[in-house]
This record gives sequence, structure tokens and C-alpha cells, in this order.
Amino acid sequence: MKKLALFLAIWTTSLLSATAQTNDSTAAASGTQTILKLAKPQTYGLYIQPEYQYGQVAGALTGFTGSSLMFIVNQKFAIGATGSTQVNRSFSPTGIAPLYLNSGFGGLKMEYTLAPKKAVHISFPIVLGGGYAKVDSFAFDQRRGDGNGRNHNHNDTMDVVRASTQVAENNFLLGQVGVNVEANLVRGVKLYAGANYRLAFLPSGTTAAAPLTAQTLQGYSISAGVKVGVFEFNPKSCYDKMKSRTEQYQSRYEGREHHGKGGRHHRAEEQKD
Repeated sequence: MKKLALFLAIWTTSLLSATAQTNDSTAAASGTQTILKLAKPQTYGLYIQPEYQYGQVAGALTGFTGSSLMFIVNQKFAIGATGSTQVNRSFSPTGIAPLYLNSGFGGLKMEYTLAPKKAVHISFPIVLGGGYAKVDSFAFDQRRGDGNGRNHNHNDTMDVVRASTQVAENNFLLGQVGVNVEANLVRGVKLYAGANYRLAFLPSGTTAAAPLTAQTLQGYSISAGVKVGVFEFNPKSCYDKMKSRTEQYQSRYEGREHHGKGGRHHRAEEQKD
């Protein structure tokens, strides 16, 4: 817990340093200055974020694929949920071999973006959640049966096969922080690449099941992905546009009515003459 607290403190301090600024001229005139300028929400957005990570697990390198669903305010602060799972299902790193390791993680994700309207900018993601690590005496394809008699359980039920081959499993608490370089490709699409550090530890009172350790999911990684969605929906702007169009239509309608009445009046005068 102390490591996680220190970990979060360093990340928060770095973020505050990066976003530190004085208030606007109104606040300056009042003589009051603050560290952060907390702007009133103006725009909202929602996006999905497929991602690939490649980094350390159990002291070796492997890949993860995952995705996030995020809600964003003012194009800067985003919050949502994320999940990632290991790509190589027959991963056998040193320290685990000859067993096979399968792992994954997910949880609450938050991200702060600096200067999001610039073509290239920086963001700071953080994930707080949990993960799992499982070791197995058979690789994933062997548990399904590889045609060479290596599936030692002939029951067709996959859950039974997995239960009979699994050696150990542990759940972890996890925190991951990172920094991304992000580019606005087109409106509604952003590409990014970055680096992360993932810290994992066992819940209090839990002992790691050998050969797993508290550091199994811990390590550095690089990542790349894409964000696709709506990033700057402005409810007030949409309301103003709808109101303006309604007024335009109403004005045109009233103009036609007035023109029609004028024409009828002119014809009536001609008939009298």
C-alpha cells in the first residue's frame, strides 16, 4: 500500500506541475491565484479506445490487447473503464517455465490531456483496478487438445479441462500510470503512442501461490492505440443553433404570410376600382 501511495503521489505531483497555471484576468484582478484553473464544463464527449501494450510480465516481455470506454469533459479530463488481456496464451517466461502464464488486468481509467486542440499534444492516463495471473501445466491449445494425446482430460467440458490443468492463480490490486504523445488525425479520431509503468501487489493477508509473486504483473510497457468518438459536443451551441434555425423558419413563414395578405389586399382594391 505504501508503494501505491508513493506511486500515486508522484504521478499526481507531475500532473499538477504540468497543468499549473494562474486564473484568468478576472481572478487576477481580485488578487486571488490558484494552482489549477477549474473551468466550467463546456463540452462533453464519449469515445472508445482500442489499445495494444507490449511490456514486462513476470520479468519477460509479452503483449496485451484491450479497450476502454471513456467519457470526456472539456476535451481534457476523461474517465471510464478499461480492460486488457494477454495475447500469447502459451507464454512461458523464465521463472514460470515449464509452466504457462496467462494474465490480464482492468479497472477505472482516468486521463488528463494538455492542449487537446493542438495537432500533437500530451496526455497522462492512470488505471486503478485489479488483475489476475494464472499458471498452467498445459498451454492454451494443449488444453483444447492438440491431436497428439497431450490433453490429459478427455471431458469435453472446457471448464472441467481448465480446472484439471490449472496449477495456481492469484488476483492482484494494480495501478498503472503513463504518458502518451497524441495526434489529432481527423475530427473524431486520435492516434497515440506512449509508455507506462504498472505496479501490482497482493491484497492484504494474501500469499502468492508459487511460482507467482507479488511482482508478476509489475513492470514497464509501451503502448499504442486509437481513440474514436465525439470529443467536443457542446449542448449550448447545439441549442443556440436550433433556436436560430427555428427563428429563421418562423421569420420566413411570417414574411410569406405578410406577403400573401398584401397581395390579397391589392387585388381587393383593384376590384373596387
